[in-house]
Amino acid sequence: ERKFVGGSGQVSERIMERLGDRVKLKRPVTYVDQSDDNIIIETLNHELYE
Repeated sequence: ERKFVGGSGQVSERIMERLGDRVKLKRPVTYVDQSDDNIIIETLNHELYE
């Protein structure tokens, strides 16, 4: 078993630091379409991201 010093949550925190406001919190994903060159993501409240 491997463990992160300081907890595994710091992985997502570092990613969030690098991506800034492109990270959307509390928006559960309900659909992902990767069939074309683009990826389309839909959230529970029907927001679409491409």
